[in-house]
Amino acid sequence: MAKKVAIIGGGSSGLCAVKACLQEGLEPVCFERTADIGGLWRFEEHPEDGRASIYRSVIINTSKEMMCFSDFPIPEDFPNYMHNSKIMEYFRMYAQHFDLLRHIRFRTSVCRVSKRPDFASSGQWEVVTESEGQQEAAVFDAVLVCSGHHTDAHLPLSSFPGIEKFKGRYLHSRDYKDAQAFTAKRVVVIGIGNSGSDLAVEISQTAQQVFLSTRRGAWIFNRVGDGGYPIDTILTTRLKTFLQGLLSSSVACDYMEKKLNARFDHSHYGLKPKHRVFHQHPTVNDDLPNRIISGRVQLLQHPRPSTPWDMAARRVAIIGAGASGLCALKCCLDEGLEPTCFERSKDIGGLWRFEEHPEDGRASIYRSVIINTSKEMMCFSDFPIPEDFPNYMHNSKIMEYFRMYAQHFDLLRHIHFRTSVCRVSKRPDFASSGQWEVVTESEGQQEAAVFDAVLVCSGHHTDAHLPLSSFPGLEKFEGWYLHSRDYKNPQPFLGKRVIVVGVGNSGIDIAVELSHTAKQVFLSTRRGSWVLHRVGDSGYPFDFSYINRFTQLLQNLLPSIISFFLERKLNARFDHTLYGLKPKHRIFHQHPTVNDDLPNRIISGRVQPRASRRPARPSAAPHVLTVLFSIGMIVATLVYVSLCP
Repeated sequence: MAKKVAIIGGGSSGLCAVKACLQEGLEPVCFERTADIGGLWRFEEHPEDGRASIYRSVIINTSKEMMCFSDFPIPEDFPNYMHNSKIMEYFRMYAQHFDLLRHIRFRTSVCRVSKRPDFASSGQWEVVTESEGQQEAAVFDAVLVCSGHHTDAHLPLSSFPGIEKFKGRYLHSRDYKDAQAFTAKRVVVIGIGNSGSDLAVEISQTAQQVFLSTRRGAWIFNRVGDGGYPIDTILTTRLKTFLQGLLSSSVACDYMEKKLNARFDHSHYGLKPKHRVFHQHPTVNDDLPNRIISGRVQLLQHPRPSTPWDMAARRVAIIGAGASGLCALKCCLDEGLEPTCFERSKDIGGLWRFEEHPEDGRASIYRSVIINTSKEMMCFSDFPIPEDFPNYMHNSKIMEYFRMYAQHFDLLRHIHFRTSVCRVSKRPDFASSGQWEVVTESEGQQEAAVFDAVLVCSGHHTDAHLPLSSFPGLEKFEGWYLHSRDYKNPQPFLGKRVIVVGVGNSGIDIAVELSHTAKQVFLSTRRGSWVLHRVGDSGYPFDFSYINRFTQLLQNLLPSIISFFLERKLNARFDHTLYGLKPKHRIFHQHPTVNDDLPNRIISGRVQPRASRRPARPSAAPHVLTVLFSIGMIVATLVYVSLCP
């Protein structure tokens, strides 16, 4: 039976997701709250709340050669840079060509997405939708959130002291539709992103005067490049990317900035930013220099007002005190912010802190875990790992490093331990303040606090997914099965016959470790895996030897050749075909597996690889006494990110 997939949103991402699901033999159902496809790119004079909205004149900043779906080119007679109406025409052609509309339920809102009670074994979600006032619940095997992020307009009125005395009109760019309403008026456009510069240029055609206010300036790209060709087709090539990576960031930026300033000097026009050209998203506009030099648009340097409100440090809530949480905490302090980190357990470290009996909802590792990234590649850039630490560290050494990092930057005083985050929600005045309400619980007491930003650093290795339904007849199995999250050491498996299902890093690590105590270990894999090793040429760390700027550029320039070279090198160490491990995918197409001991354990017979197929009958493996699932954790980032906060 085909897996059911819920897709939220019928815009460009949603259409692409529906088509991809159909190609994979899945059963997609797309929920679109409006009456049509297109999402952001469908212009409406009066869009409903919560829907992305554009202005009437919007033209895309990416050429058709770069923006089209790879399996459905945009017609040759369409312009290189398309008006939003042409983009909608293209989307309709795409949907019709692949027969996607019959999988979309229009005027259907998604009210709630939640895990089913048996999520740990089934991996299924309950999706509650509403259409014509009627709610309906359905079960899906996966959920793809394709609703975009240009939905809730943020109008930070509190950043403009005295705005309450202003007698004119102010609005967010989401509510701008055309320039007629601004005829003969004096207008200030705040912000020099793509929307800001577009609006300033368009309004300058009808307004008495337009002022463009910017704090930081911007590098302005033009759509029309050398020879009249689209600028992105000229700059975004494999060779240009190769050279940009080969040269230092400073040299590449110098070259591009010189080229942009040859068109018009950004300093003379009051636009030169402090950041380098490749360090922030650029602004694309061909007409802005002309409107500035003709006086129709005047630049205003807009320093941040030094009011008591503005001088106060912004408060940031950080959820989780693992590797990401500690780094986020330190970065916030560097930026002069006021961070507060909430950690539900009693210590830092997150995933890397080994505990024999971890609490539910916390990441967990086994006692012997050694990291697969060398210390040269994994350390925080501003705090090197001590020289006497091993290149590949045991989890206890990683914890020691984290403690040194936290102590050196005085981070612990900003962390509230044994404090769980119960809820994160927008404040009623979010549209103007941009603030969040965070409800936490500690020692049975709940407390609410207001923050200007929230960073979710809780990781994704928390909820173990044990897909029992994938193994028919398992209910008759008399042995013991568990998820790798519950594996701690090999002693309980002494003298037993064990199947490890899954050939990822956890699966191979556990299979190798168990092979020292178990009677026999079988390693079950459906797809195989390329197995890298920590010890590279001449005994140096493998990643340190092969992950550098030059090899990355070669990989971008010659991906097939580099894949062939590395696969040949790995097969020279041990032939993956002979060992029953050769996968169908190329080496860079999936996350690799790292283990130095597996070939030895296979050649000595202590680990026997087995091609895993779905059993046709319950007795397919009657001799097995212990089944250890090492299939990994469910990574539902799209859903979690969209629902939290």
